[in-house]
Amino acid sequence: MLARRFPQKSITEPPYEPENVPSARRDLEGSIVFSPEREEWLRSLGELVQMCNEAVRRRSPGRRDASKPLSLEYMADRLDVDDPINGLMVLTKDQGWLQGFVTYTTFTTWHRHFRWDSTHPCLSMLEEDDDLGG
Repeated sequence: MLARRFPQKSITEPPYEPENVPSARRDLEGSIVFSPEREEWLRSLGELVQMCNEAVRRRSPGRRDASKPLSLEYMADRLDVDDPINGLMVLTKDQGWLQGFVTYTTFTTWHRHFRWDSTHPCLSMLEEDDDLGG
């Protein structure tokens, strides 16, 4: 069983230059934080990718070979396939420009026979495996 991404609408770029976005303050003064629904995440995909690229540029000024942190394909897969998709966006209060984001979901695997628990034999956590006689 494999997860399959559905066709999405065209990706739009933000109507502003990412290098003009001020960094968010630690206390988030001048920013707003909100939790978007899936449709808002998908509409913001181009903006999310550009924000990631700008973050790399800011951390590595002058480096021309700085790698892209998150690919468009990876981000599109996560936003489309992860269920539930949860997260937060941080925007400038005045302009509504993206300053940062985080997404998270519950762990999902598409393997029929996947087993991940504390009683799996390879972990040696069963009482009969206890070297202390426990």
